[in-house]
Amino acid sequence: MSVRFRFLVPVLALLVIGLPACAGNSYQKKIGDTLMGALGSSPDLSMLNDLVKKAGVEDLLAGIQPMTLLAPTNKAFESLGKETLDSLAKPENADQLLGILRNHVVTGSISPEQLGGSLESVAGNSLDFGSEDGALTVEGAHVGQSVQASNGWIHKIDQVLVPGN
Repeated sequence: MSVRFRFLVPVLALLVIGLPACAGNSYQKKIGDTLMGALGSSPDLSMLNDLVKKAGVEDLLAGIQPMTLLAPTNKAFESLGKETLDSLAKPENADQLLGILRNHVVTGSISPEQLGGSLESVAGNSLDFGSEDGALTVEGAHVGQSVQASNGWIHKIDQVLVPGN
């Protein structure tokens, strides 16, 4: 085996194995934590983390069942306005908050490469994926960075998916 060939084999193997992990327009960070743990360690998802705790559904995201979380960033929640956020956090609006949160969860561990078509949220709503200017969208929200957790995936989005809108 020539020196040149011995050099090319590892380089080609690296390209074949490494490039698919970098495909798409989002960075994928593998971590050993659950969805709930990953949510808590992402500063740009702190509002979602707080609302999940207020709704008392931490166990859903910390469990062993594979889930996919379409996670609105803090900016997405801020776009709803302070009055709406304050209202959602009130105990008397717990059902509405739970409905919104459940609309962002899909059963199964769905990687960025598998996102597309139409998926059903655990709230029972159809979430349609598409493309805008070459970027992946879900119900019009742009899908950004993806994080792999031990029990699924978090895909950050720039809008809150309010059921019925």
